[in-house]
Amino acid sequence: LPEFSWPQLTELGFVLGVSGAAGDLGASVVKRRHGVKDFGTLLGPQGGLLDRLDSLLAGGWAALLWLAL
Repeated sequence: LPEFSWPQLTELGFVLGVSGAAGDLGASVVKRRHGVKDFGTLLGPQGGLLDRLDSLLAGGWAALLWLAL
């Protein structure tokens, strides 16, 4: 990311932090609404694969949107 300035990278970090937390909370809302503890059993006691990737999925879309602007 050498073509971005420090203020731009700080802004991107903030966007990724907020969107990652929102993705995790959104997934938790869906799970609670449906009475499910985990999204799967692939990773054993750690929850499903989506439990590990929900922040990354939301953050990835936010990063793409930020880069498009």
